[in-house]
Amino acid sequence: MSYDPRLNWNRYPPNLGAVPGSRVQYTSIEAFMRDYGRHLDRIGSPRGHYLTLRPDGISPNFESRSLPVTSLKDRLHVYELAGFLPEGWIVEINEVAPYFGRNGGSLQVLVRNERGAGVPVEQLVDIGVIE
Repeated sequence: MSYDPRLNWNRYPPNLGAVPGSRVQYTSIEAFMRDYGRHLDRIGSPRGHYLTLRPDGISPNFESRSLPVTSLKDRLHVYELAGFLPEGWIVEINEVAPYFGRNGGSLQVLVRNERGAGVPVEQLVDIGVIE
């Protein structure tokens, strides 16, 4: 039996979990909502940065998120985009790559500030980007 890095439960995937070439950035929250809607969720603490798109308001299954098995115990938080994005910020979306022995395929969302840094979900709530 050979070592399979996809089964390393302690390390997150390369390319920030994105399928190479799938990352798209929006400078307009209106354009993002037109293309993808406003429904999002997150498994885990609101101190984290990544959200998952909820197509038609339906949360994707756990397998499509490529999260480690330890995330099964974490709470699901549901959000909606409020239609506000600070000047110079972007919304980034990409397809989740297979990892941790899971299939991937859901769409993950990251909001970046004017410096390009990911913004924690709790801060997005505080300033009114999501509710």
